[in-house]
Amino acid sequence: MADTPLPRPESERLAALAGGGSLRLAYGLLYRHQDHPPTEDEIALFLQMASSDTRPAVPRVAISAEEKRRKMAKQQKLRPPGADDLI
Repeated sequence: MADTPLPRPESERLAALAGGGSLRLAYGLLYRHQDHPPTEDEIALFLQMASSDTRPAVPRVAISAEEKRRKMAKQQKLRPPGADDLI
């Protein structure tokens, strides 16, 4: 296979290949984080947050305040661009 660069997330080429919706959102996330790809759980959280107005249900588990801060920071980092405008 030739060394063809990946299409940018907002490109017409990608729109023709993937259309819209969650596939394109996931591609954009992976494209932007090529150097440090997100985990399957992070991708699922990203898509869940992008498709709903509410935060995802979190299992009730006793975690430290520091762990809560780290999780919230990670969630904010994974939010799709413009997600805050939807709330």
